[in-house]
Amino acid sequence: MAIARDTQSEGNSGGTSITFAHTCNGTERLLLVYVADQDSTADNVTGVTYDGVAMTKIVSLRAANLYNRGFSMWGLVAPSTGTNNIVVTRTNSANNVNALGMSYTGVSQIMPTIFDTSDEDGVIALTCNVTIANDGSWAVMGATSPSGVPSAGTNATYLIKDPDYSGGENAYAVDNSGYGVISAGAFSLQVNSASSGKMAGVMVAFSPPVIAVGKSFSQII
Repeated sequence: MAIARDTQSEGNSGGTSITFAHTCNGTERLLLVYVADQDSTADNVTGVTYDGVAMTKIVSLRAANLYNRGFSMWGLVAPSTGTNNIVVTRTNSANNVNALGMSYTGVSQIMPTIFDTSDEDGVIALTCNVTIANDGSWAVMGATSPSGVPSAGTNATYLIKDPDYSGGENAYAVDNSGYGVISAGAFSLQVNSASSGKMAGVMVAFSPPVIAVGKSFSQII
């Protein structure tokens, strides 16, 4: 079974939590949530849940080049099917927090461990790079730029953005769906800025279930 897009969702808030609905369908599911916290307090986001189940923080970035703001990607394998709430909690409500939910089917049921971060100033494009372990893998990148609404760059296809992203510092996501499946080896995704400036983001790669030669069915990332 090949990896495929499922659904996307978004939420934003100026409070200490965001709650928004997300629907998961299909089999061999993976839910990812990209969180862009505009507060500069270290470890301000304390957790993300889906249907009351705690998600795992796969990667996080404290972006020194983007006002020391926090960016992270959270994951949950085998999330509940149907429509349930994603809840993001944090300790400080001084500034907005934005979150994007993205689910996929046909994914290994072991939590992804391949990721990258990028934090730049004075750039027109932001790139994240990973080394893919298995053929047929996919990758998702969440990015933020205060220089207007970004666009999908090299190898990337637009996935979802915060609807309030008219020129502010919110959340934007791409994946490789237009590029096609990824072969093992080096791979990158790129997000372009509307103009030169500050950009930050995180990227996660995930594989389909893999049958290990000489072993029983095994799922590897």
